[in-house]
Amino acid sequence: MDSESGATRELLEILRLAGAEWSDRAWRGCTVKPSSEKDNLDIQKPAFCYFWEAGDSPVEVAFVRRGRVPARKSRTMLIEIGIGQIRVSIPGRHPLIISDIDPAVSERMVDLIPGDKRSTTGKTHSWHEELGLVSAAMRLIVLSGQAVLEIKDSTGDLAKEPSLGVALHDWFGRTQGSPRKLADAAEKFARKPRQLVRQLKKTTGAGFTEHLNLHRVVLARSLLIRTDYSVVEIARECGFKSREPFIRLFNKSFGWTPLQFRKAWRQISLSGEESPALCRVSGRMDVQWLPDQEPIESSQASEDHPPITLVISNALQELVELSRIGPHGQLLRHEVLDSGRMVVVPETHGGAQWHVRAMDSGRSGLFMTPGSHAGAVISSETLHPK
Repeated sequence: MDSESGATRELLEILRLAGAEWSDRAWRGCTVKPSSEKDNLDIQKPAFCYFWEAGDSPVEVAFVRRGRVPARKSRTMLIEIGIGQIRVSIPGRHPLIISDIDPAVSERMVDLIPGDKRSTTGKTHSWHEELGLVSAAMRLIVLSGQAVLEIKDSTGDLAKEPSLGVALHDWFGRTQGSPRKLADAAEKFARKPRQLVRQLKKTTGAGFTEHLNLHRVVLARSLLIRTDYSVVEIARECGFKSREPFIRLFNKSFGWTPLQFRKAWRQISLSGEESPALCRVSGRMDVQWLPDQEPIESSQASEDHPPITLVISNALQELVELSRIGPHGQLLRHEVLDSGRMVVVPETHGGAQWHVRAMDSGRSGLFMTPGSHAGAVISSETLHPK
C-alpha cells in the first residue's frame, strides 16, 4: 500500500476528523431503507454505515450488504469490506479505495461481516443485539486506521512492521482448529525454533508455549461466551486433541472449569451485573490504576522497563474503548471491547500507560503496567465518574 498516495492521505484525514467528532459521543444501532434519490451512495460489498451530526448527538451505525443508501444525517460515511481492501464513501466525493491491506488486518475486517462463513466462531453472528452491531462498527474504524496508517505516531512517521508477538497471535488466529507447533511457527517466520523462542522472550517476556496457551484459553473463553459449542468442540477448535488437557489448562488459567465458567457467565449476563471474577487470569500481576486523569511524566515506557504480555478484559455491561498513550501523551486507539471480552497485548513494557473509556457512561481511567506479566480488569471500581 502506498502510504503517501493522495487517496491514502485523504482517507487518513477523513478518519482523523471522524474520530475527533466521535470521541465523546454515544453510539447506537439504526436501520436504513434503500432509496432512489440522486444523493444516494451505492454499496457493492458488505458495508458498515456511519451517520452523525455536528455537536454531541449519537453516532448511528447500520450494516447493509448491498444497494443504495441515502445520507441520513449531515455527515455520512460508508466502509465497504472486500478481501484485501476497503472502499470508503462519503457524499460529494469519489469513493476512496485502499488495497493491499495486510492479510492479518483484512482477515479481522472480514470476520466482522455477519453470517460470513469465516467468522471466528464458525457460526453466524447474532445481529439482533444492538451491542454486537455497534461493537463491530467500532472495531472496523480501528482496523481501517491501522490499515491506512500502519499506526502513525504524532510526528507522522510510519511505525515499524508488526512485532513478532503480534504477528504470532495473528497466525494463531488464522490457523484456528489446526495443531500449532513451534516448528511450523519457525518456518512461517523464517527463523530457527530456538531463535524464534529467544526473540519472543526478548521482546515479549514469554516463549512460544506461553503465548500459545494464552491464545488458546482466551479463544476458549470467547467461544464459551458467544457460542453453544460443547466442551469437546471448543477443545478441538482451540487445537487440543482431547478435552482433558483443555479442561486442566482452562482451570489453571481462570480458576473455573469450562462448564463452571459458562454457567456463571450466563447467570451474570441475565442479572445485568458486572463480571470481574470472570475476567481475571490466574498468576498475573494487577496493573496500577492511576488516581489522576492525566498521564504521569512521560507516557512512553522506557526500553529499560522489562517486556511483558498484557491481558485486558471488560467486566462492565457496556462497550469500552481501549487506547495506548503515546510518547507525547496522545491517545492511540487500540481496541473496542464489548461486555466480557478479553484481549491479549502480546508485546508491551512495564511502565506503559493505557487509557480506557466506557462508551455509554463516559467513565474513564488510566493504568500503568507493572514489571511482570499483567492483567487489567475494567470495572466500576477502576474507573472515574465522567
